[in-house]
Amino acid sequence: FYGPDTETVSISCSPVTLEKLLSGKFARNQVIELDIAGDKKLAVVKDLEVDPVTRELLHADFYAVSKERAVTTTVPFETKGRALGVQKGAAMRKLYRELPVRAFPQNVPDAIVLDVAPLDLGAVVRVADLELDEGVEVTYPPTRRVLMIEAKERKK
Repeated sequence: FYGPDTETVSISCSPVTLEKLLSGKFARNQVIELDIAGDKKLAVVKDLEVDPVTRELLHADFYAVSKERAVTTTVPFETKGRALGVQKGAAMRKLYRELPVRAFPQNVPDAIVLDVAPLDLGAVVRVADLELDEGVEVTYPPTRRVLMIEAKERKK
């Protein structure tokens, strides 16, 4: 357990309990309350070490967070619906599986979901076009493309 304004402490926890927590919709962005010698601390899992063969959880780094201090993390970028352009034969190009966000720990979304149904051929979605909850910001520049509906390449 470590972080800003926090003394580094070695702790142990049940791997089964931790895996259960991390399998939820927030995954590694799950804010966890740790009880360290009777002192309650908020943390997120910063790093995991897993056995490559058995997939057994070997080590976890817990990073101290505060409800008053924003964190930077990544969240899944998902789409819903079927784009109008795709229905007409175009291809949808989603450029990122995850997006970096900055928000207070309690405001970090489990995913950023974009409704692509109204998007027609030639549509481009940039960071500035994403609908985000209040207090959540994608750290990429506002003009960066995240998704496009484009004509399929013809094979010769």
